[in-house]
Amino acid sequence: MAIYIEIRKIFENENLVHYEYSGSMDSDYGVLKINKITADMEVIRFAKNDKEGFYASKACMKLYEHWKKREFPETTFWAS
Repeated sequence: MAIYIEIRKIFENENLVHYEYSGSMDSDYGVLKINKITADMEVIRFAKNDKEGFYASKACMKLYEHWKKREFPETTFWAS
């Protein structure tokens, strides 16, 4: 089974970036935030089809890879 998680930036200031993520075409979006300085991440709202946090954890992994390069892209994705 192929998995594709779309990740889009929805807010940014000097300390935080908020992203929305979705693990399927027919799902609503969940919302994550990442601290630009420490890389601490928090799920603000899980997507309806992500009650266990599977898609959120994959989105966080991808955002951490960007954070290590000090990148905060407008859009990105995680796929397997």
